[in-house]
Amino acid sequence: MSTEHVVEAAGAVPWRRRKGRLQVALVHRAHYDDWSWPKGKVDPGELLPQTAAREVAEETGCRIRLGTPLQPVEYSIRKVGPKVVSWWIGEALEEQGHSPDDEVDEVLWLPVDRADDLLTYPSELQVLEEALSVPLPTTTIVVVRHGKAVSRKEWA
Repeated sequence: MSTEHVVEAAGAVPWRRRKGRLQVALVHRAHYDDWSWPKGKVDPGELLPQTAAREVAEETGCRIRLGTPLQPVEYSIRKVGPKVVSWWIGEALEEQGHSPDDEVDEVLWLPVDRADDLLTYPSELQVLEEALSVPLPTTTIVVVRHGKAVSRKEWA
């Protein structure tokens, strides 16, 4: 795809754990009557990761921490031309809720095994499949034991 006159956009696969189960957030856009990942066009001077985080916040009311980048998706929009959407995995940090507006009328958190039933576009199903193939962040605990112990009385 030529880089001339390409519409650049970014988005994320927002995720969280509830009762030990992995959930993702989809948005419904009434104008298109579709279910998709939150995404949108890059604002002037904005970096792609900033766009992804901003769009998720605007469309879901959820602040995220971006994780692993995913493969961009390229497609063409009639009367507009080529569009490239850059994707990330985004861990939900804070949820304030989303009031329906002209762009997104519903946000739905659901188990990952139900997301593939709702996603409207095959390319966004591929984004889900790639996101599920990437290990999610974990917490590392390091236990260190010193090699030479002294009695409590000698320890300062």
